[in-house]
Amino acid sequence: MTLQQLEYIVALDQHRHFVRASEACFVTQPTLSAMIMKLEEELGVKIFDRSRHPVMPTEVGQRVIQQAREILAATARLKTMALDVEEDMTGEFRLGIIPTLASSVLPVILGPLLEKFPGLRLEVKEQTTEQLLQALVEGKMDAGLLVTPLSHEGFREWPLFQEPLMVYDGRVGAEEKREVQMNELALDRLLLLEEGHCLRAQALRICDLHKSKGPGPFTYAAGSLETLKRLADVQGLLTILPWLTVHQLSEADLKKVAKIIPVEPVRQVSLVSWRSALRERQINLLSSAIQEAILPLLPDPFSDSRHVIPID
Repeated sequence: MTLQQLEYIVALDQHRHFVRASEACFVTQPTLSAMIMKLEEELGVKIFDRSRHPVMPTEVGQRVIQQAREILAATARLKTMALDVEEDMTGEFRLGIIPTLASSVLPVILGPLLEKFPGLRLEVKEQTTEQLLQALVEGKMDAGLLVTPLSHEGFREWPLFQEPLMVYDGRVGAEEKREVQMNELALDRLLLLEEGHCLRAQALRICDLHKSKGPGPFTYAAGSLETLKRLADVQGLLTILPWLTVHQLSEADLKKVAKIIPVEPVRQVSLVSWRSALRERQINLLSSAIQEAILPLLPDPFSDSRHVIPID
């Protein structure tokens, strides 16, 4: 039994397709298939039911795959043990980031991080929250930059900042209003991100803080904030944009942004690691550097009128 074989069965479980799994592992399909069959012979069990399409793990196979995930995660953590004793941020650091933070936060922090830590080899991957949390559990990421608090057990959170959520109104003449009462927000005029984005759940919660109508005649689940903003312009609808995204807008578009009152909704952004991660020292250094870059761009962080919006 080898770690490589364990990686293969985890990949096949994830993709449920031999060709896609082999491509993800950078091997040929016959090689991956042969190695998995060899592992099954060694264990004396069938890990996958190949008669089903897509291929599915057997009942015992599910337990084997779960154990394989734990072994691979432990192995990844073992490889980082030596790095944790370093006083500086050196070597490779794998950072996951959710899409609604990547476009606004990453351009701000990347330069300062690389300048502050010249020995850092930063590997950044954009993923949804659920994908990122799974990658942390499996040891594929060292930390994740995402929205918290989480309802998942086993994760450690390093809160970084609170980012206000603003209303973008695509109607002509919307620039006349600089503030919007929470009870004026209607779900039937709201454009949302697609399922899997925490900002979608937060936008729905903001509207659910009062009695709202159901969805309107036009609904569209977008995959990016830029798409939402453009659709809002075309259809004269609303969407919710984070503060740092708003400040990338043109002067004309900024006039269509309004603050939500009387309680300002904010999202809490944190660095997150798995409970048994071994890079606490590096995560602390990274947290401080990110705050140095981001906090000057945000409004008063001590406002009494803020409300952190849950993500689920």
